[in-house]
Amino acid sequence: MGFQHYSQKDGWEFIQGPSGSQGHFVTGSSFDGMAYNKKLDLLDLIDNKSLNRAGNVSSATAIDPAKNLAQNLDAEIARLTGMSDVPNRIRILELLRAKRAALATGAPGPSQVRLVVTHEGGQTTGVSAPLQSRGVQSR
Repeated sequence: MGFQHYSQKDGWEFIQGPSGSQGHFVTGSSFDGMAYNKKLDLLDLIDNKSLNRAGNVSSATAIDPAKNLAQNLDAEIARLTGMSDVPNRIRILELLRAKRAALATGAPGPSQVRLVVTHEGGQTTGVSAPLQSRGVQSR
């Protein structure tokens, strides 16, 4: 799966993605991708929806604060804590922990952590108003 909006030349690095030994299975839980941009200090938590229909995505459970975001943040924090070969690991862990702490209090969390639905391989083009109200954006 390609993530065309996350070019390495623009500063993006994938911390977790859909392939390799640390990859995410197509129907697995957790994020479909996690990308960090050191230049912009942005961390995108990604749920890709390759749906074969037009319109908005109404469910993105991996990144939805009302669904599985908390448990997925916990899992990624634990996974990254045990790794030493990840570029910018300390900063990424800071951002993940800040997002998790904010989620526990109902706050939106750091603006540098974005909840993003991508549409690679599909026909959808946006996210529903309820997802937007919970901080999920389309890219």
